[in-house]
Amino acid sequence: MKRVLIVTGVQARDLIVEYVREAVRVVPGLSVDVVALPIATAALITTDFLVKTLPQTKSDYKKYDVIMVPGKSSVDPLEASKRLGARVVKGPRSPGELEYVFRLLAEGEVRLDYSELRRDILEIVASAFSKARRLCVDGGACVYYQPGYTLIVEVTPKQDNNEFEEFVREVVEQKPDFIVFGDEEWLNDGEYRRMLKHFVELVNDVPFGVESRRVERLLEALDYGASLVSGLSGSSLREFKAYRDQAFFVLQPFDDQRGLYPRDAHEKVTLLLKGIEVAREYGFQYVLLDPIVMPPPLGFADSIEPYRILRDTHRIYGDCNYPLLFSLASLEDALATDSFPVFLFAGCIGFEVGASVFWIVAKRGIEVSEARAALDVALASYVKHAPPVDLGVDLTLLGSIRGERIPIGKGEVVRVESEVEPANFDRGYIRIMVDRGEIVAEYVEGSRRRVYRGKDGLSIARLVVRDFSVNPEHAVYIGYELARAEIAARLRSGYVQDEKFKPPHERIRGV
Repeated sequence: MKRVLIVTGVQARDLIVEYVREAVRVVPGLSVDVVALPIATAALITTDFLVKTLPQTKSDYKKYDVIMVPGKSSVDPLEASKRLGARVVKGPRSPGELEYVFRLLAEGEVRLDYSELRRDILEIVASAFSKARRLCVDGGACVYYQPGYTLIVEVTPKQDNNEFEEFVREVVEQKPDFIVFGDEEWLNDGEYRRMLKHFVELVNDVPFGVESRRVERLLEALDYGASLVSGLSGSSLREFKAYRDQAFFVLQPFDDQRGLYPRDAHEKVTLLLKGIEVAREYGFQYVLLDPIVMPPPLGFADSIEPYRILRDTHRIYGDCNYPLLFSLASLEDALATDSFPVFLFAGCIGFEVGASVFWIVAKRGIEVSEARAALDVALASYVKHAPPVDLGVDLTLLGSIRGERIPIGKGEVVRVESEVEPANFDRGYIRIMVDRGEIVAEYVEGSRRRVYRGKDGLSIARLVVRDFSVNPEHAVYIGYELARAEIAARLRSGYVQDEKFKPPHERIRGV
């Protein structure tokens, strides 16, 4: 039997012991011990510190076939092996990968190859979904339990019918798992029916649903064939008995007597568990639990607690356990920043607290793609027990968190400390805007006028300078503005020509 000694720090010891206990259950042929060196953070262990403290902490370290040091530490395994007189190897960067490493050691691997741990994220996600259970209603719509997930996208009505139709089609093209019609206060009954009917015609084969606090509108949606209704309290669930096998019913912790959502975690859980009892009494199987995520700083931290409680307690219902729904919408609205990092952060939290159904509200049209990508990364992170940064994919906006330092040859250095005004002016001028995810550039020179429309700013710039007499300084300006417009178009964010670029910290601090 091969003997392995895992070296870690004081803070990580209990966590490592837990992961080791799980890993050795499925990988026979190994005897694994864990030792914590007198240092808080394992990543700060150096070669010198290891060589000095390991003999003092674990005097019989030489009896082990392999000594595994933290993957994030700066220990040089070759140097440490020579100085300690024992075989030292680097462990994985995340404890969740120990099972894979143990398999390599059990198979007799001398050099550990971690390339398999950096598999494509989509492969990890596909593997997770293949193992996940599904819950499907009679109409065929399904939601996943962990380690899968389901993405629900809400669209809200717009008073401009053409704009609403175009927006719904754009969301449908991105293939969410469900698309939901969000009820609005300004909709009277006639407008609601008209827009709901039109919405149903637009969604094609995507399962659709309705979000509303008004029971009669949810019942009407079910008559139209809805596969999901949201906004229910436990007491109102009884009114939907006739539709119990047709759709998913999203239960929320609404207190009908007081007419509000309680903020206390245990009150929320009590209301949801009462709703579960009603569901069981009336034979509802397709129930989702939505404890309601509050935005920061209006109770976000407290609103996470019901998820943890439900994750650990509603297992008592055996095969009738109900998927947890985690809304990303309140976080996106509260933070009002780029969606992808918000979705990724919220997705990581959601998976950790047991959620497998995620809800977003589409406002710019590309949220579905952003949320899907973010949830794929969050799921891969959850499955591999590794933070997103260790998955081998760059998640930064411009493609590199560190950039690349290119050597610059000798020569005169010109420092540019202030704005340089243009020295030459063309007869023509350009107007640039962003419209529905595309760049629109209009160049005017005398009586000539040409409009360019597309998504590639560089190509538009090249055509402009070929079609008109543009001097070099103006060409540089056009390229600069079109690059800004392209970024805005791809992110579906605002763009104003000639507005200086400033990151958030500069805008906030007035730099």
